[in-house]
Amino acid sequence: AQETLIHRVAASLHPGGSFLFTSPGQRCEWQDVLTGQVSVSLGSEAYRRVVEAAGLALAYEANDEGENHYYVARR
Repeated sequence: AQETLIHRVAASLHPGGSFLFTSPGQRCEWQDVLTGQVSVSLGSEAYRRVVEAAGLALAYEANDEGENHYYVARR
């Protein structure tokens, strides 16, 4: 589902548009405390491949002080 979503977002971006999303840098699963649903991270390497396959370039990745991992992709 995440791959499909990334491809859909990429198709909707104008040239120069950016897509920011957050997910742990490592592949993992966890119970979301707000929804009670299982959340899944594909991991940094997989996100890089998916973003590029969708026609985007991964501009950068960063962690904030709370250890949240961010990805910024650009068309």
